[in-house]
Amino acid sequence: GAILLVVLHHSILVSSDYDLTHDAFLSLDYYLKQMRMPLFFLASGITTSFVISRSSRDYIATKLLPIAWIFLFWTIVLGVVFDGVFQAAPMAEGGLFHYLAEAIVHPKYGMWFVLVLGVLSAVALLLRNVPPGIVFIGSLALTLANDLSMMPESFGPFAKFMVHNMFDYAFFYFIGLYSTQAIVSAVSSPKRTLITLTVAVIAFVCLNMLVKFGSSHYFLVTQTARATAGATIGLCLAVLISQWKAAGDTFSWVGKRSLGIFVAHGLFLF
Repeated sequence: GAILLVVLHHSILVSSDYDLTHDAFLSLDYYLKQMRMPLFFLASGITTSFVISRSSRDYIATKLLPIAWIFLFWTIVLGVVFDGVFQAAPMAEGGLFHYLAEAIVHPKYGMWFVLVLGVLSAVALLLRNVPPGIVFIGSLALTLANDLSMMPESFGPFAKFMVHNMFDYAFFYFIGLYSTQAIVSAVSSPKRTLITLTVAVIAFVCLNMLVKFGSSHYFLVTQTARATAGATIGLCLAVLISQWKAAGDTFSWVGKRSLGIFVAHGLFLF
């Protein structure tokens, strides 16, 4: 569902460039921004929780290498299609390795989130013997500091937007990783799911009204809270959708191919 929302987001952006999008879609996209990537990283943390206890070799083989493969393969494919590389020299001036090195520090075509997912998954492996509370609090502190513009403006050769996005979504990844049982309990029955959904919707509406009618300061201080409410709404909707077999099976099929679908849609939109 999160990946489909990302595809919708890019569709709205491209349509807007050609004045084909109604303002209502732009408004909708503004609110969906508080759901799609927080939900994606929350779900990614949950799925990581099921494999984090495996041996390092197994974790690298089943978790990290597929992400690295998707990032590298599609970076090359999209580079060939859109940058016209291979025409004058192998993968642009400097060769293939130079092209990929540049893509790692400054990813293109929306591939930043695949790279960030890989980095967070690697960090999860490195920190798996650290008490979860310390990692959780640390990731929350990074996310809040980033929201409040307290982080550095420059990160060496790495793209500013990529690093800031990593800080923004680290909290959601690690809350999914370390709070899986609590999350499962909150949506363990239709009644609990509806209660959780109702609370999240009320919080989401109230926080956004605070931003809309309050001072601009509220935009910064409520970013993480609004994204948390948005991710919770998305998670509850996913659970409810899964109860309808036809829709659940369809979303499951898409989910198993989510990263491939994401990068492939760029061939049609960008």
